[in-house]
Amino acid sequence: MIEREFKYLYNEEDDILSIYDEQHKPFEFVELSDFLALGLNKDGSFNCLEISDAFNFFKIVNKKIDKDFLKNLKSTKLRQEIFRGAFYLFLVLFSKEGKEIEQSLPPLFQWEYESPLLKTLKH
Repeated sequence: MIEREFKYLYNEEDDILSIYDEQHKPFEFVELSDFLALGLNKDGSFNCLEISDAFNFFKIVNKKIDKDFLKNLKSTKLRQEIFRGAFYLFLVLFSKEGKEIEQSLPPLFQWEYESPLLKTLKH
């Protein structure tokens, strides 16, 4: 299990929630869907997550995460667990009012999302 704090930026106008490691720029971005992108380090670990149309995404998966909650974020964490060839990402959001909400993201299967660029570096 990997868990650590990340910086965040919620752009209300474009409705994009970006969660990123300020110390490391992504080596590559992998688009997992039309609303979810993951930034990867050279070793394949993640260092950035971007959720487009964030309010509507969270409205479907967790009604507690509304626009007010997103506008009043205090900090974020990402937790990654691997089980049977799948990455499970959990986004933990902390509000300025002291609320904590953990939201799982769709599982990512290693064989479906292996980065083409990272794959060439292994050879």
